[in-house]
Parts: sequence; C-alpha cells; structure tokens
Amino acid sequence: MTEKRNDDKNGPDQFSEEGSGTSRDEKQGDLSDDLSENTPDDLSGFMAKNLPGSALSSFTGPLKDALNRMQVGQGISPDESKSRSISLLSSLSEFDSDSVSTAFTFGSAGVQADHAHYFNGFALLKPMRRGTAVSVGISEGTSVRLVVGSEHESSVFELDSLQDDTQDLVVRIVREMLTSLPIPPPRGLDVAIVSAVPAGFTSAYISSLSVSLVRALEELLGIEREENERVKSINESLERVLSYPLSVAFVIASESASPDSFVLVDTETLEHLILDDSSTTVPGWALIDTQGDHETTDRAGRSKRAQEILARLQQKQFSELSSLRDLEHRDLETASHLLPRRMRPGLKYLVTENRRVQRLVAAIRNEDWQLMGGLMFMSHASRRDDWGITSPIQDFVVDEAERFTIEGVYGASQVGEGSFVLIAGQPIRLPAFLDHLRNSWPAHASGRPETFIL
Repeated sequence: MTEKRNDDKNGPDQFSEEGSGTSRDEKQGDLSDDLSENTPDDLSGFMAKNLPGSALSSFTGPLKDALNRMQVGQGISPDESKSRSISLLSSLSEFDSDSVSTAFTFGSAGVQADHAHYFNGFALLKPMRRGTAVSVGISEGTSVRLVVGSEHESSVFELDSLQDDTQDLVVRIVREMLTSLPIPPPRGLDVAIVSAVPAGFTSAYISSLSVSLVRALEELLGIEREENERVKSINESLERVLSYPLSVAFVIASESASPDSFVLVDTETLEHLILDDSSTTVPGWALIDTQGDHETTDRAGRSKRAQEILARLQQKQFSELSSLRDLEHRDLETASHLLPRRMRPGLKYLVTENRRVQRLVAAIRNEDWQLMGGLMFMSHASRRDDWGITSPIQDFVVDEAERFTIEGVYGASQVGEGSFVLIAGQPIRLPAFLDHLRNSWPAHASGRPETFIL
C-alpha cells in the first residue's frame, strides 16, 4: 500500500538552491549581521574610511547576496533533518523515547572516485553539507512501515504488502538492510527517512541513507559491530540491490566524514584519511544536475570492460598483475599496446584516474586550488574521450567553467556517472557562475539545470 501526502503541492523543493523554503529577503537581515560580526576589524575600518557610502554599498551588496545564496543553497541542517524524520515517524504511531532511534550522516561527492567502482583503487571524496536522517521505532503492529518525505510531501509504504520485485529503490534498500542485520528486526517496525541529498546523485544518496538506517537500527536493537564490518555489510547489500558494482569509498565517506574535510580512501584495505578543509582559502563547491535524458546506467557493462582489460594483460606479459591499481604509470604505454584498440582508452582512463588521486591530495595539502581545478578538467576530458560517459550538456557546463577560470572558477568535472557536474571555485563567485549557466542554458537541452551548494 502506498499513500501520498501533499501538504503543499505548489511548494518549491526546499533542498535546492532555487527553492530553499526561505526567501532571500527573509534571510538578508541575519546575514548582514553575520557579515558585520565576522568581517576583520582592519578590513571594516579600511572600507569605512576609504570608500564612500555608495562605493561601500556596491562592494558589500553583491558579497552579501552571494553569501546569502550560499547559506540558503546548502539545504537543511542535520538537526532539522533529524527533527523532521522524528516528526514523520510520530505521524505513524506514538512512541516512547526508549523505542526510537535516530541517526544522520552526510552524503559525499566523488571528486575522484567513480573509477573505484571497477577495481580496488584509491578514491577522493568531498563530503557535502547535505545528508540523510533516519528515525526507526518499534511499533505495536506486525509489519514494517516506511515513510519517506520532506516538509511538504511524504509517501508511506507498507513493505509487507509490496511485491518483492518493486522498482522503488528506497523500499528495496530498506528491505535488504533489514535482512542483512546480525539479528532479525522486530515484526512491528516503523522507519522514517528525510534526505537533502539529491536522489539522482545515486552513490551519495544511497550510501548516506543506508549508513543512517543501519546506525539507527543498530542503536535501537543494541547491535555492536566494528566499523569495517558494518561498512562491508552495507556495501555488499547495496550491490545486491543495484545488481552492479558500487565503490565502498562512498559508504566509508558517509560513515566517517564531516563537511569541512576531504576523505581519501584505499578501497583495498578500507583505510581512510581525513584531510582538513577548514582553512580560510578553501574553495566552495557546487553540484549541478543537468536534468538531461543522459543517464549512464550500464555500470555492469563497464565493469565487464574493466575485467576484460585486466584479463588480457594477465594473459600477456603482466601475468602477476592482480589489479589495475598495481599497474605503474611508466608501464601504461607498454600495457596499452598489448590490448586491442577498442580497450586502450578504457585502460588509460582507469589507470590515469587512479593516479590523479595522489596529485589531487598533494594539491589540496598545498592549497593549490588552480592545480586541483586543472586536475578536475583533466578528469572530465578522460571521462569524455576515454570512458565515454559524459553528455554534450555536461561538456557545455565544463567548457563554461573553463572559460570562467579568470572569474574565480577553479575546475569542473562530471561526477556520479549520471547527469551531475561538480564545480569548484571561490565561494563568493560560485552563485554568479551558476546564474550564468542558467541564463546561457542551450535552448535545445532537454531539461533545465538544478543547482546545489555543497
């Protein structure tokens, strides 16, 4: 049984920059106060002393506007998400506090991670300021009920009444996570999910959702597991649901990261390193959904390509090569000539993308954002030319980002092997660039862009 609740059908999507649920004017006062309080005294004094009122206004006005839009575009806070999930859960039944558990985790964008779907490589991810809250409660009923929603709309599912082959991804994930627990869950169980991660940004969305769900269930049922055991269980469960490979890096990032950081993951050992991202010079990040009909769903086919490449090399002079992560860059040209021409671009993408992770980490540690952006542009070019997973509209976005490097944009690349593009730049410059994209969006494109500040 599926029930739709529409409290405000005409309301905007409060999770996107365009529809945050709070207008720009409503937040302007608070933001002005914050800006005044956080501006260094020497800069405030200089501006007040050396700029006339009109010039000062023309300087601070665009800055306030950019900061306000960044604040609004970051989506609802973790506390708001948890509060909404508890409210949705309470709409199903009345619960004692002892019979309810809530967990929240952030989603993560793979700055350099999609290649790790196909072999146990290294991955670099940027946690978003968006995540998923899950509340679970033991009810007096005899079935599992699931409510997925937001402030304006929610959908309720009774899992026992749905077909086993339902196409609803969230329902399938919840079912799989429940069956993979070390102990069986109670028959009467209610689950509420609220997420500000774009649902189409699949790897980030399902990883954040699954980690929150399992954490909440473990707390509710008193289950204790090591982190790596939980991570492997979640990842294996997701791969069963998806029927194609998912890099464990996304689950690890949701399990361990916070927004003011990068996460470097070794997907072979499951070790990870948190790279601090809290200095005053760090770039801002935006995600744009090109809303096109380009959906790269054949990950199973691409996984088969990667396995064929490795098998061919093992049959030749690389018989001891157990993974493409171990192929040295100096051996890339030799290895390429051992393959049929159709396989060579794939080998180049997989090996060079994995090697770029190390260079990205060095750029981040040195706060060399231009180099970081250049590596993002290189990644996109390889995805386009060697792996064949970009679309014309995504290429347009990245080309525009490259044109705007003199305007404070550092880099851009397709991410997620779907319709999204990740953009890095000076924080106060990103809103203007996103405006430019909307205003110059090609008329022939099949959809309009949706943007998110990370």
